[in-house]
Amino acid sequence: MFEDKYADLFGRPEVTADRIVLCQVVVEAIDEALPSVKNQLFARYRLTRYLFLYVVRVILENDLLARELLGNPQRFVRTKTARDHFRECVRKIVGDLVVDLNAEVAEYGDDFDYRDKLRDSVWVGELSKKVAADHLKLVKRGRIKSFQDEWQKGGA
Repeated sequence: MFEDKYADLFGRPEVTADRIVLCQVVVEAIDEALPSVKNQLFARYRLTRYLFLYVVRVILENDLLARELLGNPQRFVRTKTARDHFRECVRKIVGDLVVDLNAEVAEYGDDFDYRDKLRDSVWVGELSKKVAADHLKLVKRGRIKSFQDEWQKGGA
């Protein structure tokens, strides 16, 4: 799958077991949520998972706890308790994304050419920016909790 990029991806010092586990927890939360996507052809398409992953990344990068999350991933995944709590925090983000992406995809109707759209980096970038901005607006307005607020709520 990674071919000649394997060493570039996994040979970096910041790629640790904790960081890999952190990424795995995020992917698992996404995989759990995909059956809730209304357009199941879109949901089952492999690149959709990566769209979700990218949007989660954009949202987390804009969170006050982002630097800690990336710089100290063991805090979030090293113990089963922390990992389970992290999973719940990410599930909430992903659940909100399902709602937003369902609305965005519905605008394209039944003939939505999701394959071409998910291969179009401009479309993916614009959609990700819009969905992440909508999420962040809801956080600022106090309608949903930020990742940091969810994390701290669990006492971690």
